[in-house]
Amino acid sequence: MKYLTLSADYEEPRLRDDAVDDRSGLWEEISSALRADIVCWNGAYQAVIQMDAAQRVEAADLIGELDARGLRLAACVAAELSHAKVRYYSEGLLTPLL
Repeated sequence: MKYLTLSADYEEPRLRDDAVDDRSGLWEEISSALRADIVCWNGAYQAVIQMDAAQRVEAADLIGELDARGLRLAACVAAELSHAKVRYYSEGLLTPLL
């Protein structure tokens, strides 16, 4: 069983194997449609990644919407990779949510 974490990151989303802190090969294991959805979500998250703590408080609704979307994407990754458990890390809140 693999344990993976999905999170938004600068420029590219991050899907990593928690045991070895490695991203290699994981993207090729998920469908191109799901990869495209994750890339789109990561693009929307870029505005939040640039924010300081005070701005993040003001953007709580946006962060909530993006995190809800990220949680759904993490569930989709888990569904496609039946050999993995996938958790979600909120870059907006700087904490794991799942």
